[in-house]
Amino acid sequence: MTDAPVEGGWEPNWVEAEGELCRLIYFSRLAGRISKVDLKNILTRSRVNNARVDVTGALCFDNRFFLQILEGRRLHVNRVFARIVGDPRHSDVSLITFTPVAERLFPSWSMMFIGADQLTRDTCRRFCGVEAFRPERLTAERATALVRYLAEGAPKVLVEETEGTAEETTKETAADQA
Repeated sequence: MTDAPVEGGWEPNWVEAEGELCRLIYFSRLAGRISKVDLKNILTRSRVNNARVDVTGALCFDNRFFLQILEGRRLHVNRVFARIVGDPRHSDVSLITFTPVAERLFPSWSMMFIGADQLTRDTCRRFCGVEAFRPERLTAERATALVRYLAEGAPKVLVEETEGTAEETTKETAADQA
């Protein structure tokens, strides 16, 4: 990003900044409860809305905490995050980082979901330092490493609705991206 010269000094080029590719990482606590059907509906709506504005990323959720990485143009990522902050299902929303990036980690995922099954004690101990999912203990680098590790190595748990009930199904990464 470059600044534009103006009389008496330099002025930031806000239009260019809004179009800059960025990565935002945050965590929050679930306020209340959420059913599998509600979670499925949120994911479906998020995937459609994110695809519409070319925002990609991944969401980890262990039934207590959300950890999410959003990637896309600064303006769009900022708008998505503003909706999340205003969503009453989230409490204690904490921004870990919001930074320009050269490329996306999740270019083909409008919203990959990583559920509690992947957040095992061993994985949490490795990245959070304790046997429970504790996103407040994660730096931007550790949060990115955790999500990348789970995205590349573990099968994804998708919440799907089957015959009117919600059930978790596991699918391999290649099948999900096809």
